[in-house]
Amino acid sequence: MSEPSAPSTEGAYVLSVPIEGMTDLPRDVLACVVTYLETTERPAPASPDPEITFERLLGRDHARFHALFLAVGTPWLWTDRLRMSEAEQIARLDAPNVFAFAVVHAGRDIGLAEIEAVEGDVEIVYFGLAGDATGRGLGRRTMNATLDRAWSLPQTRRVWLHTCTLDHPAALGFYAAMGFRPYKRAVEIFRDPRALGLHPPDAGPTIPRL
Repeated sequence: MSEPSAPSTEGAYVLSVPIEGMTDLPRDVLACVVTYLETTERPAPASPDPEITFERLLGRDHARFHALFLAVGTPWLWTDRLRMSEAEQIARLDAPNVFAFAVVHAGRDIGLAEIEAVEGDVEIVYFGLAGDATGRGLGRRTMNATLDRAWSLPQTRRVWLHTCTLDHPAALGFYAAMGFRPYKRAVEIFRDPRALGLHPPDAGPTIPRL
């Protein structure tokens, strides 16, 4: 097994990872396998769902976006947006190629969807439901609406996303059932956001902290 190097001044670790075998990680470092999935075929348009609405979130709605990001992502240690300043979050939500939505059901926010278009490639950057909204058949209906928005953007030729082994265990199968095909894998190694104070110590209950 290779030994991890000492942290750099930026707090990043440099690891020598063999193709086969085990690699020890420092106690406050996590690793996961990331699977990238794509679809190049637009599905048949879904019928409008009267029970689910999408409300566009712009920079002025950054507090609502942040609350949804935490509600959906804390169990899975979503971190990227927690590293952004408020000004950076506002600028991203106002970017012309970024479309973030609050998913609303029965008058309350239950989920988050964000898509980003880059020259015909549309990434579903974030997608998820919070708390008791899961396990009720709302995920498929919400993804249908998300895909409809992604394919409705001008010149869309591919929609893609990624999931990882820290996500909900049903995520990969769900995306495959929605028509996505895996095309690439990667290993992501990063500082445990709980150790950095970005999430509380009890976040990510399925991801043990050493």
